[in-house]
Amino acid sequence: DVSSSKIVVKNLLIVIVISFINSVIFLPVFLIYTKNLLDKPRFIAKYLKNSDNYLIWRKFASHVVEHPKRYFILSLSVLLLFALPVYNIKLWEPSQTLAPSDSESMQGYKLLEKDNWGGELIPIEIAIKSSEIIYTKDFISFVYDFTKYLENNPNVSSVQSITSWNKKFSKNDYFTLYNSLYPLGLISQNTQIQNMVNINTGENITLIKVFQKSLMDIESSHKIIKYVKEFNKNSKYDIYVGGMTARAKDFTNELYNYMPQMFFIIFVSIYILLFFYMKSAILPIKASIMNFLPILSSYGIIVLIFQYGYLHQILNTPINHAVTAMVPLTLFCIVFGLSMDYEVLILSRISESYEQTNDVKEAVIEGLARSGSVITGAALIMLVVFIPGIFSTSPGIKEICIGIIAAIFIDSTIVRLFLVPSFVILMGKWNWWTPFKSKK
Repeated sequence: DVSSSKIVVKNLLIVIVISFINSVIFLPVFLIYTKNLLDKPRFIAKYLKNSDNYLIWRKFASHVVEHPKRYFILSLSVLLLFALPVYNIKLWEPSQTLAPSDSESMQGYKLLEKDNWGGELIPIEIAIKSSEIIYTKDFISFVYDFTKYLENNPNVSSVQSITSWNKKFSKNDYFTLYNSLYPLGLISQNTQIQNMVNINTGENITLIKVFQKSLMDIESSHKIIKYVKEFNKNSKYDIYVGGMTARAKDFTNELYNYMPQMFFIIFVSIYILLFFYMKSAILPIKASIMNFLPILSSYGIIVLIFQYGYLHQILNTPINHAVTAMVPLTLFCIVFGLSMDYEVLILSRISESYEQTNDVKEAVIEGLARSGSVITGAALIMLVVFIPGIFSTSPGIKEICIGIIAAIFIDSTIVRLFLVPSFVILMGKWNWWTPFKSKK
């Protein structure tokens, strides 16, 4: 749905603009005029001042920088281990699993599924167009063969077409039937035919409905669609595959069609901004890579839980044998922005300290000590926001919230506390290398 996508994009742009205005105008003005209220109530302000954990973070950072190889290899191994299942990720477009498990629609589906009627709810619709009326012998013969072809697919429960009324009828029987009814005008009076033929606009298009055995088995849906397209290669008639399942599959293909270009634009934009901000050719590359790692790890966790069923009894999650198509992109958009905030925060503190001391170890220790509590606090706030989603009865909400929680937790612990500082130490002064730096 192009119109819906445009509305979503416009709303996102509005939110971004409002957030920007709030950050650079309203928040500074508010702080200026309420500065006398910032340390009230006094007892809380006094407690926070006395509970400064700078020394704790500095001690922790000193330990990490003393063993950079150990923590770099260990943290990177953990991230890659979590990300490994992404290699076998399967995407699907759920029709029922977005609804809460206790909803009326889901309960109704479960009742139908018990009687093997689950696939009857959302059929795959196939439109076949002819250059003339569909009651010719060639076209009837084609639809008959196509119907039999579809019925032979092991993933198909039943097929409804103009040649599926009577299993005992041959091609000639259907041709004789339609050509005896058509001159008398009796076809237009048949409600079943009206649902499968464009009687009022030319009678040159017919509709075939394919009912799959399992609505929840996305693999079988895709196999049926592929099965139809293989038959269409040698067809002299125009065949169009539609229905909710086919539209969802096409939407997913379009959704991820421009992913490489999106990644390229994001990488270039971030690199240019951070290059001028940090005055380094290396740190922007490192920042981009570090931001992708927790996202990949969260994808792996989502695959383990929803595709393979790990922890499904504890988390009460369904085993979909696939990941909802919208989830990876949604996670990327949310988590990448948060990760970039954390990355810029810690690297800016490290860079500021390096400019003052010209000592890499001291810069990392000071940078982590100054930003550690802020990053941890921000991460805890985000975790509190998304943890209730784990208890939602909607599997779709569960999937998104579990992915975000996993990404935030991994990013604020393994990546920021161990991988980033150890990597900066190993890179040494090369972190701030730039081809445009003037020689002193």
